Amino acid sequence: MLVLHPTKNKIVECGISVDGTWLRRGYSSMNGCVAALSVDTGKVVNIEIMSSYCPTCRKISKMPRSIESETFAADHVCHSNFQGSALKMEAVGATRIFQCSIVKRGLKYAHYYGKLTDSFIDRLQNYYGIAVRSNVGNLSGLQQNVIAALFHCSSSVEKPMHGQCPIGKDSSCYYQRALSCGKKPKEKYKGLSKVLNMIKPTYLELCTKELPAWQNTKFKRVFKWRYMAESTQGSFRVPQNFKIWCIECCDPIQ
Repeated sequence: MLVLHPTKNKIVECGISVDGTWLRRGYSSMNGCVAALSVDTGKVVNIEIMSSYCPTCRKISKMPRSIESETFAADHVCHSNFQGSALKMEAVGATRIFQCSIVKRGLKYAHYYGKLTDSFIDRLQNYYGIAVRSNVGNLSGLQQNVIAALFHCSSSVEKPMHGQCPIGKDSSCYYQRALSCGKKPKEKYKGLSKVLNMIKPTYLELCTKELPAWQNTKFKRVFKWRYMAESTQGSFRVPQNFKIWCIECCDPIQ
């Protein structure tokens, strides 16, 4: 993990993770907020509250056009600070947080740690489950298959990592199947190579001889943190479980 340290200009550098939440579940909400959390302390360092709805603007839109309505529109303080779909709120909010970090917070977000998407989490869990069920009583085989699955999922066009996948025309790996047929392999996914070193220790820990039953629960909780955060109800508040390591019985990811 990074350690906060002052620079020559007395601006503190830190790494952050960003996530957003909406007043209503789904992407139809007109209100939401984006939070930036320090990867060192787990605390919220900045928050951007966003809304595409203004009750006064709505009222003005229903008024007949006149000098009075135009004056009213010019004098009112608009509560809307975002235009667009709710899906774009998180990206816009993150941009605003980065832009004002030095001026308002005295912080320089030198490192950004992204999050796993729900679909990618499902892929990781699916491959891990297959490796476990296919190697009952075979620890070395389990270790090999789990790591191979991790590299398989983390592979990208720039950095293919299928060297540990089964080879041959009947391989479960699309990359190795293409090679065995003399075709040029094509990557189907964007990969996860940039954060591979952060996830790999967790995978290795799950393959040790001392693996107790609760470790599997720990693994699932770590990779389901985003769903738990998104399901939190309430307006304009940051759920504590936005931190990937704030879930009970789960240690911080090193």
